[in-house]
Amino acid sequence: MTEMDALPQLPTRDVAAAIVVRDGKVLGARRYMGNEFDGFYEFPGGKIEPGETYEDTVRRELLEELAVDVRVVRHYQTTDYNYPKFHLHMETYLCTLISDADDIRLSVHDEYRWFAPEELRDVDWLPAAHEMLDRLQAEGTGL
Repeated sequence: MTEMDALPQLPTRDVAAAIVVRDGKVLGARRYMGNEFDGFYEFPGGKIEPGETYEDTVRRELLEELAVDVRVVRHYQTTDYNYPKFHLHMETYLCTLISDADDIRLSVHDEYRWFAPEELRDVDWLPAAHEMLDRLQAEGTGL
């Protein structure tokens, strides 16, 4: 048995997230208090349902969480991150709004903001988002 075999395996959460872009800014949403990871900003998204593609999940989750329709433009990044109780596998997509930005209604978040790349570090983000924040600040959104 190797040392790696002796380590406990963390359960995996397979999720999809959206980097929604409008006028060169990206959408971030803060998880409401009392929710897992409360108070941290994240790129909206959620768990893959059986039979869904990652793109399907992004569209469904943004309808559920923010009441908006999005168009998936392209895959942005794959992130694997170990939180203390689970392993996160996240596929992230650049998206644009189909719905009007004024129609955003929050259900699992208590605040949302549009961030210019240089403003992304002004708030606390979930740890798994940090690599994407660095990339967005270095490269912009590419749309």
